Amino acid sequence: MIPVYRILNSVRRTAVRFFGAAVLPELCFCCGKRTENGLPLCRNCLAVRTARAGKRRLLSAEEGRCRVCGRELVSAAEACPDCREEAVFEFLDKICALFPYSAEHSGMLSAWKTAGIRLYSGIFAGILAAVFRAEGLTAEVCRERRLALVPVPPRPGKIRQAGWDQIRELCAVLRREYRLPVSDCLVRDAGIQQKHLGRAGRRLNIKGRIRMKRGRCPPEIAVVVDDIVTTGATLDSCAEALKSGGSRRVIGLTLFFDD
Repeated sequence: MIPVYRILNSVRRTAVRFFGAAVLPELCFCCGKRTENGLPLCRNCLAVRTARAGKRRLLSAEEGRCRVCGRELVSAAEACPDCREEAVFEFLDKICALFPYSAEHSGMLSAWKTAGIRLYSGIFAGILAAVFRAEGLTAEVCRERRLALVPVPPRPGKIRQAGWDQIRELCAVLRREYRLPVSDCLVRDAGIQQKHLGRAGRRLNIKGRIRMKRGRCPPEIAVVVDDIVTTGATLDSCAEALKSGGSRRVIGLTLFFDD
């Protein structure tokens, strides 16, 4: 498991990198207790989430979870009812979604994406790194297996409007602090924001809008990183582009899942 002190040190370096100092909330967002050096998550709450993430698997099968969407199963079947009834994904091989989109988690995500508390980039990176560590996917092993993280591309104009993209920054921290290979090889064309659409609308809206960057080759095993999965339409569109470019296997890795 990733030591909590290592994640905290990474978060502090991120604070200096973006703010010059860790001047942030002094109370843990989850439990309300005072945190170390004003970080948004206390050592205990971070340790609990890191341990839970360390029990997940990217490449191998997960007992008690749907082999497609990764949600917990209530029967002995290999797939959940939704994934059995229809082909939810055309191109994506598997999703590893770590935590339910509960009230506290939605608040953390909003603080990161909307309020711009960028120290969450370091916290979330440490949690995702625990998944790789648990499966023995060190930087060297990833390169040997031609595996790399692929950030979901932002919509056109997002970086110009917001000044940053949280998924690219998350992957940048994973590359810088944990030496995991990252391939920023996808681009997204303009369209309606996915969050305003239902399940069918999301699939139609995103189809064909994500493609390979010109002249780029995707990893053989691509781990597509996003913050939250709802219908999986964006991840599946990424998988389509990656497989058209030569990826053999595409796995979605997200922090949260929304039922």
